[in-house]
Amino acid sequence: MRALSTSFHRSKAFFLSVILVMLWVGSASIFPGYASQGHVMSILELSAILAIVAAGQTLVIMTGGIDLSIAGIMNVVAFVIPALAANFPDDSLIPVVLAVSAGGMIGLLNGVTVTCLKIHPLIATLAMSSILYGAVLIATGGSAASTTNNFVDWVGSGRVGFIPAATIIWLPIAVAIVAILRATTFGTYIAAIGENHAAARLSGIPIFLTTALTYGLNGMLVGIAATILVGYTGQSYVGIGSPYLLLSIAAVVLGGTSITGGKGNYLGTALGALAITSVTATTTMMNFSDGDRQIIFGIILIALLIVYSRARSI
Repeated sequence: MRALSTSFHRSKAFFLSVILVMLWVGSASIFPGYASQGHVMSILELSAILAIVAAGQTLVIMTGGIDLSIAGIMNVVAFVIPALAANFPDDSLIPVVLAVSAGGMIGLLNGVTVTCLKIHPLIATLAMSSILYGAVLIATGGSAASTTNNFVDWVGSGRVGFIPAATIIWLPIAVAIVAILRATTFGTYIAAIGENHAAARLSGIPIFLTTALTYGLNGMLVGIAATILVGYTGQSYVGIGSPYLLLSIAAVVLGGTSITGGKGNYLGTALGALAITSVTATTTMMNFSDGDRQIIFGIILIALLIVYSRARSI
């Protein structure tokens, strides 16, 4: 029993849960509107977008890689949707399916580049991000675009009862990611590759296929998040996905996934996404500037990582 208790208290998910409760109780006591249904649902909605982006990043980081092209993929998907939607009825899902598929193809290309060309994931995805950003800038001239697709509008601002559509879309994705990591051969391969690439190869694990599919799945998830974000903001603009690059990595690390690969879990990532969004909401209500919020978030991130490190050494 003592061993189980120690293990539980060392869990990063446990620490995040405690921090979240303290943050929400403290914020609600200072700002009465913080705990209102509308504000809580807004936090969950924004958390869902980040959690979907961080889902793919979790899988990629667990392989020992990283994806710095997330912002570029979100840019592409965000502008492909209105470009395609102009050629289809307002209630057609075809523009969304094609745009998300484009995200998946870009992710797949990242995986192929990393495995076949033996380019480090950081360099390969950074180069891809630059290419995608430049392509969007040339194609759009830096102008914003809007879409009238009904599905995009619904996922960005719709509700089922009082629950945001974004949260409803995120839930089955979360279940699927947890199932992949805990109960599938694919998930075992992902962890094995990140734990020891050479040993995984000698064990007969299909390195190329697993890595390519992981990056491809990441691209699709980023595309889904971009679709929701376009519906939430009501338009596509250059740089729409930029904040999600570092935030997704932060959510993954805060959630307990090893940045060097091999070990990780999506429950922690989801809590990390909720914590980041909650901190942002609290500092916004305190009228802090963007600079102040960045400093506070950095301090909190370092403090949590110190706590994690101390807990692990106990």
